[in-house]
Amino acid sequence: MDGKYIKAMFKIFLMMILVALLVQAVSFGIYWYNLKNYSKRGNIAKEKERCDKVVNEQTGELTDFSYCKRYLEWYRQNVKN
Repeated sequence: MDGKYIKAMFKIFLMMILVALLVQAVSFGIYWYNLKNYSKRGNIAKEKERCDKVVNEQTGELTDFSYCKRYLEWYRQNVKN
């Protein structure tokens, strides 16, 4: 084996490592995004349920009514079921 062959193989090895790290970084980014996205969806659903109860006069304070009314309007316009 001469030096050029070893050098070429080393470059290929480094490129493979770089591609593997890139794939791992993208995978972690997708995982993190989905984790945050599902967490937000859960919080939005909980707030919708709470506001439904407030608007239907089952629970809550009077000050929550206007907030919940606006929140439910926003929910209907922006959140796809």
